[in-house]
Amino acid sequence: MTKLPPLAAGLLASATIAACATAQEAAPEPPLLAIYAFATADAPTVVGAMDDMMEACGDGIPAAVSIIDETFNGSDPSTHTVMFTYANAEAMMATANTFQTCEGSEAFYETVFSVIEPHGDWLAQGVAGGGDAYADNVFMVFQMAVKDEAAYGAA
Repeated sequence: MTKLPPLAAGLLASATIAACATAQEAAPEPPLLAIYAFATADAPTVVGAMDDMMEACGDGIPAAVSIIDETFNGSDPSTHTVMFTYANAEAMMATANTFQTCEGSEAFYETVFSVIEPHGDWLAQGVAGGGDAYADNVFMVFQMAVKDEAAYGAA
């Protein structure tokens, strides 16, 4: 099992597990998920800024990028989440480089941070799941602190 990166602040697991890799099987590296939660009363401005940024910088962003409208999320005040799904750490680093060098990212930050209230950001790696994370458009996210990863994985 791949150990979570030290910077991981949350854990993303699929609500429906279609398949699990066993120790004997060679499993592909699970995708890395960069998750940014925020509240906004101006979702159209956020979506427009994201569209403009992806048009200007998207060629340098090897990730599936989703803007999620939160349906319900308990006591979390976030209204939306942006999620970047990376195939591996190299794709994540390429995106970070693009955000440092693409002029469209500066306009994105200026526009978006004028209409949002950030609530959290996480780097996570799925430990189990099924289907194609790049093609899915409905997710259930459970955030938890796991004290014994081996016992959790075995369960």
